[in-house]
Amino acid sequence: MTAGGAGGFTAEQRRAIAAALVTESPATCPACGATLTRQDVAPTPGVAYVRHRVWVLCPGCRRSASVDVKVD
Repeated sequence: MTAGGAGGFTAEQRRAIAAALVTESPATCPACGATLTRQDVAPTPGVAYVRHRVWVLCPGCRRSASVDVKVD
């Protein structure tokens, strides 16, 4: 499937989701407006750098993505 199809979000939509997740408030799907569910992704052992990665799933349009959230 193409990005932005039923399987995923476009790069622009992923950036919007990541920006919304920084606030720790409920994020909404940029495609359909439903509230996204989120799950933190554990860091991979042995990786020299640590990312705060979150997997989001839209219960409305069924799109999903793994996004990196900037942590200060």
